[in-house]
Amino acid sequence: MGYLLMLIGCSGLVVQFFFNKKLVAILLMAIGFGSYITIYSHETNVTIGILLLILAAVLVVIELIVPDFGLIGITGGLSLVAAFLFGQQDLVPPLIHFIVAVIVSVAIGFWLIKNGHPLQLSHHFVLDTALDKSGGFQSIKSIDNVIGLTGVTKTILRPTGKVYFEALNQTIDCLSDGPVIKAGVPVVVSRITSGTIVVTVLEEE
Repeated sequence: MGYLLMLIGCSGLVVQFFFNKKLVAILLMAIGFGSYITIYSHETNVTIGILLLILAAVLVVIELIVPDFGLIGITGGLSLVAAFLFGQQDLVPPLIHFIVAVIVSVAIGFWLIKNGHPLQLSHHFVLDTALDKSGGFQSIKSIDNVIGLTGVTKTILRPTGKVYFEALNQTIDCLSDGPVIKAGVPVVVSRITSGTIVVTVLEEE
């Protein structure tokens, strides 16, 4: 039962990222994580530990499916450590549930991406702020008329990452249209999905 409840909670993130169904996502997370807490919390320290473990599960799934959010991944790792400081041995079964749920959720996410279902990222997940102008990182205020524009990946796209567009002299967060794209690979903008620039590998003629 623990595996199922944790998986239901994590599946809410998959629903949000790939289908943009916020209410359904919230409902799944409330049912899965809420039921899990109710069933497995029998002492205060264990309750806090489970809450931190659930937080870690959410953050780790976000980091793995939508990379480039290093702070989220670090926070997830710290939450996992903090969970054990509170729950210690009592959190061994929940940890197993956590690992299985994360692996299955991420696997489903990558399966959806592989089968052509793009991430439905909201503007909150699309980084559009300037990072370092001296290093060539700038924001882009308009993504109109960028289809067909070519660029080079600055980071690995798995499936999101940074692409440098020489014509714009900007480095922009983009989404890979399918498989992982390595850094330093020429790409071309294929379409715009939910305000996110989607790129594919530029085929050599």
